[in-house]
Amino acid sequence: MERLVGIKTEFGQIEGRDAIYLDKIVFNSETELTLTGEFMIDGEEKQFEMNFKGVIFLSMIELDFDKRRQMESLAIVENSEKIKEFKSLDHSSKINNGHKHYYTRTYDTVFEIISDCYKLVINN
Repeated sequence: MERLVGIKTEFGQIEGRDAIYLDKIVFNSETELTLTGEFMIDGEEKQFEMNFKGVIFLSMIELDFDKRRQMESLAIVENSEKIKEFKSLDHSSKINNGHKHYYTRTYDTVFEIISDCYKLVINN
């Protein structure tokens, strides 16, 4: 069964609707994207950049339509049904054990991304 596990940052786990504000989405290539914005930590804005490489899946939905209804704003989907499905369809070894299913819940939008490389940079 799928479950969301919060990603620990230098500020702990990021949770709540007001925790992540997204400013920009940049598609660096077909398989790489960057999300930039601010974390709201104890009433203070912390600039961030999240980079995903080796992207094989991207889903974006308005927050009010997200069925997960989780408090985690930045998480990994453990036991991802989507990764299991992709592995069963993968005839050319495009998905590997490094791929993870990420869940990012911003103020207005929820992103689900499956990639094999994730990097979070926080600019204080």
